[in-house]
Amino acid sequence: MEEVSDEEGWRKIRDIIANSVGMGSIPIIKVIEILKDGSLLLEHEYDGRELELTYAYETLKYLSTLWGGKVELRTIINKDKKAITCTEDKKINMESAK
Repeated sequence: MEEVSDEEGWRKIRDIIANSVGMGSIPIIKVIEILKDGSLLLEHEYDGRELELTYAYETLKYLSTLWGGKVELRTIINKDKKAITCTEDKKINMESAK
């Protein structure tokens, strides 16, 4: 971290600390819609922090079981829009999102 506690830097430091504790450390993921094929479409509310992919993959597998079908999660990875999909048979795929 290169920020210093000056007139501008203290706000950035405050935001970094606030985002790393309490509910700020839990990603916000919203249901967007149920697609025509019955799959569940989710979106990660990107706030500058990427999802931990290992946790995201395992969570999508559980969601697929609960949903009873395919689940797609849209997020941002390395500044690119991505779609992470988990099929009914728990296969994970990540590709560029539209």
